[in-house]
Amino acid sequence: MSDEPRRVWVIEGRSGVEIFFRSTIGFELATEVDIIAMLQRLACRHLAPHEVLNASLRDNDRSYNSLLAISKDTGEGRDLLTTQLDPHYTARSETDRDLPDLDEARPLPRG
Repeated sequence: MSDEPRRVWVIEGRSGVEIFFRSTIGFELATEVDIIAMLQRLACRHLAPHEVLNASLRDNDRSYNSLLAISKDTGEGRDLLTTQLDPHYTARSETDRDLPDLDEARPLPRG
């Protein structure tokens, strides 16, 4: 086993301050572009079909909306990707040493 920390994306779904979903994905399994697509797919669950279609248009189209836009913040060796909605989804880069309880992908239990 390597002494190097494993880089992971921690993906969370939040409604206000409540976390209703959490999972991890290793950097070796998904690029940032892949993670952005995953966040957008998760966010689509909370949109009407016409909102999804309009959010998928080019931003210079008059019917375009930014409901699936992703913001990115970087700092201190970490990245944070966030959807614009509430409920919203985030993906942050961490190491498994920073999050020993999240070293395996699993959703939070409901209830």
